[in-house]
Amino acid sequence: MCITKINLRDQTKAVYNYNFDHYVRSGFGLKNLGDIKYSDLKIFYISLIKKTGLRIATVNKIQTLISLTFQMAVRDGIVRSNPCNGIIKDLSSSDEKGKTVRSALTYDEQKAFITYV
Repeated sequence: MCITKINLRDQTKAVYNYNFDHYVRSGFGLKNLGDIKYSDLKIFYISLIKKTGLRIATVNKIQTLISLTFQMAVRDGIVRSNPCNGIIKDLSSSDEKGKTVRSALTYDEQKAFITYV
């Protein structure tokens, strides 16, 4: 699983392998790489959140694995683009648990903050 990465800590490898084996390998992991679209990933991640109760942070760890796989596939010319790009941000902004979405300060808010400090 992590054969293309060097200097990964053992604990990091264990987490990568656990998440892949537990959540991806037997279902979504059987799909053909070239057939996976952004919408497929989004549906998969939403199902992980709703059906298994995973938090967005855990889904983000799974996303890291899948995204790295797609990055390698893009570099190898297997797929043209990485469908993972921006998906966690999209999921985070539509999180149903009522958490607030962070946004950057406006110019006026920045000025007020700097003046205050």
